[in-house]
Amino acid sequence: MSSRNWLRAAAACGAAYPLLLILGDDVIAAGDEVAPDAGTPEQVAAALAAKASPEYFYGRGIGLLSVVCLVVFAAYVASRLRVNRGPASIWPTLAAGGGVLAGAMLLQAAVPQLALVDHAGAGADPLLLMMLLDFQASFLIAMLPIALVVASVAVAGWHGEVVGRAVARVGAVLAVLLVVGFIFMVGGQDLAFLPMALSWLWFIAAGVSAVRRVPASVDIAVGVTGAGR
Repeated sequence: MSSRNWLRAAAACGAAYPLLLILGDDVIAAGDEVAPDAGTPEQVAAALAAKASPEYFYGRGIGLLSVVCLVVFAAYVASRLRVNRGPASIWPTLAAGGGVLAGAMLLQAAVPQLALVDHAGAGADPLLLMMLLDFQASFLIAMLPIALVVASVAVAGWHGEVVGRAVARVGAVLAVLLVVGFIFMVGGQDLAFLPMALSWLWFIAAGVSAVRRVPASVDIAVGVTGAGR
């Protein structure tokens, strides 16, 4: 595979992130999430135990692959920003850091839930299970670092370089909505999840747009060399 094709694959990870997430979590491992306030500790434990099936774990596994795609896409955007904006710009660091932090939070939300479903039917303490479910909150807290990634893409594509200008401008608005959604989420508002859902549609568009604008690998190599002088 040529260097340019690897870059295309990294750019395509932007679209693969929401597609794999939806396929794994909402199609294969279909079903409502179990919330800590879904009933008594015993009812919560029973709901978790009912989820244990091969389809659930296969779906969650595919969903976890989507997190890797998000990190790879953020790294691609950071590399393009480093070339276009220069090594002194803060945006490459924000893009890469936002991707890594979001990935860590999303993984942290998923791993305890997998363990809870696996052990719920084995006599684990129902109260402990219900308390550990609170770790799912990091899925929504990840809205903040994801907002950093979206804002970085908006900066990288503002002049149509990494993604289309329309995608970049929508991304700038979406980054603000993600931050506002996080604030409402802390306040317990149900609409807080809406910006996250909108971001999935945006990432699909951003990934497709980024693939179409991948430069020749030699251009990136020259840009990196020139920026380091």
